[in-house]
Amino acid sequence: MALKEITPPAEEPITTSEAKLSPSLRVATATDDTAIGTLITTARKLAETYTLHALVTQTWELVLDGFPTGGIVVPLPPLQSVTSIKYIDTDGTEQTLDALLYSVDDDSIPGLIVPAYGETWPTTRDEVNAVRVRFVAGFGDASDVPEDIKSWIKIMVGTMYDNPQGIVVGQTVMSIPRTFVDGLLDDYRYKAIQFR
Repeated sequence: MALKEITPPAEEPITTSEAKLSPSLRVATATDDTAIGTLITTARKLAETYTLHALVTQTWELVLDGFPTGGIVVPLPPLQSVTSIKYIDTDGTEQTLDALLYSVDDDSIPGLIVPAYGETWPTTRDEVNAVRVRFVAGFGDASDVPEDIKSWIKIMVGTMYDNPQGIVVGQTVMSIPRTFVDGLLDDYRYKAIQFR
């Protein structure tokens, strides 16, 4: 199984201006805007890794060696939609599975794709990467990302900005605080693990 990013988010959960105004940063000049933008992207990726969620709308491809016995568990909730399911048939030809032949459960976390009522998965050629599921995931645009996740990102941006080396002379600085701050992500992390 492999997971490949096809289209990254078009925007980050918070803007550079929002990060600069947050109590954890409070930067008034534009001198470090590029660096702060990079830190926002880094913090977003850390949040996605920690929670196993996609935050802002993005497109991914899940690559499997064949169809599973049951449903296809789609990682990186919340699942917005399934763009296509392609597979290599027994003759070695790539086919696109008709969307009427499967059902998508985008309410569950993570999402699930199952054969439609009365249908079964087609037989694939016995080779690696025989099935490719392209899907769109994320809460939506930046305004749809939950505020507690945005707060975590702001705190992380401030922490990384103030401690770019991760270590201050005479004192070790944790790159990710493990107390109240990570608690902001716990509800999303719990949901991701609960259904694995």
